Amino acid sequence: MNFGQLIREKRLKLNLTLREFCKQNDFDVAYISRLENDLMNAPKDKINLAKLAKALDISKNSAEWKKFIDFASISRNQLPEDIDKRALSFLPAFCRKASKKNITKEDVEQLLKLIKGTAISEN
Repeated sequence: MNFGQLIREKRLKLNLTLREFCKQNDFDVAYISRLENDLMNAPKDKINLAKLAKALDISKNSAEWKKFIDFASISRNQLPEDIDKRALSFLPAFCRKASKKNITKEDVEQLLKLIKGTAISEN
């Protein structure tokens, strides 16, 4: 799943066509279509992002909101804002290993332990 798929899924759960959704929420049909089809990245502007979330009936600070914001960040090739910056120091080595396609469940668990250990030890 990605940002565009999430938008489309939420809109369809509201039983709205693209045109109905856009008309009810004062969105441009072409804009929402581009978002849903991943032809455009999620808006950077937090106000526009919040307006879209509200139109999709996504409550602020809910688990669904966090998922929405994470997918929006990823669509813009950015890390989600709430990722602890200390964790970034572990990502280059992890990504190099992942790119070799020999990453294991143990590798992921080790990364998580390192991140959690760093977060705990620095608090």
